[in-house]
Amino acid sequence: MTTQDTPGLARQAARAALGLAHGDIDDGLKAKAALVLRDFLGCCLEASRSPAGRRMTAFAGRDAGAGADALVGGMLGHALIREDMHVPSGTHPGVVILPAMLALARREGLDGQALVRGIVAGYHLMGTLGIAARSGLAHRHFRPLGISGPFGAAAGAIAAVGCDEETAVNALAFAANFAGGLNQWPWAGGQEIYVHAGMAARNGLAALDLARCGLRASPDILEGEDGLFAAIGSGPDAATLFVRRLAGPSCLLEVTHKPVAGCNYVQTAAAAALSLLDGGAAPDIRRIVISTFTAARSYPGCDSTGPFDHVEQRKMSFQYAIAAALRHGRLDDDSYAEPDDAELRRLIGVTEIRIDPVFELRTMPAQPARVELVLADGRTLRAELPDVPWLDAAAVRQRFEREAMPGTGTAGFARLAALVDGLWDARDLSALWEYWPGPRPA
Repeated sequence: MTTQDTPGLARQAARAALGLAHGDIDDGLKAKAALVLRDFLGCCLEASRSPAGRRMTAFAGRDAGAGADALVGGMLGHALIREDMHVPSGTHPGVVILPAMLALARREGLDGQALVRGIVAGYHLMGTLGIAARSGLAHRHFRPLGISGPFGAAAGAIAAVGCDEETAVNALAFAANFAGGLNQWPWAGGQEIYVHAGMAARNGLAALDLARCGLRASPDILEGEDGLFAAIGSGPDAATLFVRRLAGPSCLLEVTHKPVAGCNYVQTAAAAALSLLDGGAAPDIRRIVISTFTAARSYPGCDSTGPFDHVEQRKMSFQYAIAAALRHGRLDDDSYAEPDDAELRRLIGVTEIRIDPVFELRTMPAQPARVELVLADGRTLRAELPDVPWLDAAAVRQRFEREAMPGTGTAGFARLAALVDGLWDARDLSALWEYWPGPRPA
């Protein structure tokens, strides 16, 4: 992709990030930046009250500085597994970009405009790299968020603070070297899922700091013969796709918000299953058939009948999610935490997952699913949805209030919400740190 007349991919990305450091940001992007920040902060505050969240904030006392701030923020933002979603790249940009930008803003005293610019750039570059990296069916053993996250966080930092082009190129190249995160956790119930996000956020900031010190990295780190695309098995069109998406509409505007906690892939089927209950008790179910598409069924942990010793295993499994939804009449953190009982285990045991050929031909980013319940009286109930019933802006705002209020109080919530709503014009971001559950400034 690099020729005498065509700059390498890292340089093109650097120019895009630097352009967002000074260019116009339209009102739609400003509003979306505020919305994703609301959703992230609500999740962090809610998660900080959970057992895992308390362990994460305890870690904050062992370290200090922007790196620790980004690490803990990323873990907390991911701890409920109900973060935002960029379906085209298969990533959750909010739990990487937002903690990185908040940590950077606190360290460098940035205002709201700089924070918004960093959010817009970070989401777009993380999504762009994620889409290109996934082309050609890259290894499923690597976590998509961990591959593109450091790159996106570094891009956001570049846009937020500004720098010269060479520093930006080196920062992005270092960030690409920090790609990592393995997908064994859904099978074992490991909590590295949360650490992936925090490490990506922290390492994106470290990449910029290394470049600011004058260290040099490979400018062809993405497309080179032994660069990132080659290392993870991206398709031959990865570089072309990267350039096309880089110049396209902002990935931030493609980001959606999960209605419930749990894997992105199980959301549509869970909603379909709940629609069959229609607010009533579950019928006498003899068999459950879930129809989906190959990418959903084959993602690590999604086609699993156990063990379910840890909530991380439960929130990834089609079988557990649909059985729990039917057993309890809802799907939320309480239903995921309910102890296993004989009926839940029975429902899991009679659940079958099928691949629907029509769903294989879906148009991205749609994620269709169908659930069929074969009943003891011989009837079959069916519900099919074309996509996840993603939350709209009003529902995200309501969830933010519900999750944040216990940690802020009424007056504190009003102050925090007003700051987020007026983020672009905010000169003082101190209210964010006042209610931030992560590390405290020295």
